[in-house]
Amino acid sequence: MAITRDPTSLEMLQEEGIEHAAIEKQPYAPDAQEFENHIDTYRGFLRGVMLFVAHVAVILIALAYFFG
Repeated sequence: MAITRDPTSLEMLQEEGIEHAAIEKQPYAPDAQEFENHIDTYRGFLRGVMLFVAHVAVILIALAYFFG
């Protein structure tokens, strides 16, 4: 009767990490224009989130005033 080896998930992850490390990728370095685009996108996202929060705050204040 042959006993098979049952690897744990940690061993499987270590093996995948070793295989992944064997395939080295060049590190990605964005240029200045891509970085500026990233910053603009982030600022736009923050502006949209703040606008959403402001709308929710106005609605909650109105509900508290009229129904409170």
